Amino acid sequence: DLDPRNYQDLETISEVAVGEGVTVSTVGPAEYDRSGFTMATMPNAKYIAASSFEDRFKEALRALAVPNSLTYLYFPELDQLAHRYGSSSSYWLNALEELDSELTKFSKAIPSSAGVILTADHGIIDVPIERHIYLDEFECFDDLEQIGGDPRVSFLYFPLGTNLLAKREDISAAIGSFCGVVTVPELVEAGWLEKLSSQAQLVAPDLVLLPSSDRVAYHRGFAKARSLLMIGQHGGMTQAEWEVPLIIF
Repeated sequence: DLDPRNYQDLETISEVAVGEGVTVSTVGPAEYDRSGFTMATMPNAKYIAASSFEDRFKEALRALAVPNSLTYLYFPELDQLAHRYGSSSSYWLNALEELDSELTKFSKAIPSSAGVILTADHGIIDVPIERHIYLDEFECFDDLEQIGGDPRVSFLYFPLGTNLLAKREDISAAIGSFCGVVTVPELVEAGWLEKLSSQAQLVAPDLVLLPSSDRVAYHRGFAKARSLLMIGQHGGMTQAEWEVPLIIF
């Protein structure tokens, strides 16, 4: 496993806050305590595990009782349910309604000195199985050594010494009608990525696949069988994926 502290070299809000003498807490499911995600995003926060939406908001109210404090609540269930059932499913909509109900009660219970910011780390789109691209069906991916990222933005790694210009041309010829092929420097130049640190450059992909608005790309030699069943997808460049709310109340 990669230690996120070796690659996430930006100062996080928890590090800034703790440095200013603020008490920082993260409230979320127990399985995210000390996870790579938590260590990359809130490394200096005290982790408080709580299962249900209701319990998480209750723990947040307790944390808010501490003067000069910052509390981060995380709700991964909407992402998980969207992946499994889709964002148009009753499962996802019911979870959203439950979260909205608990948030309404929470906003009425917080002290007048506190504020709440609601946001998300990404949006989501639903992609049916018939819109999958299976990279293993194309000869140009026979020498693929590893694949990362998401099905909506695939990071491709080829053997050292591969002629990437020729490889890009081969991939474009095979699937270019429904998938863009770009390099990391091009993404940086376009403003989609920040300039990579020296550590991040060590793990940067050789090429990046960007499926069209209603497509996802899998290589079944690398993908877990469960991931092939996902309906909700994110990571691409559609407005529904990158535009997120920022509500302050």
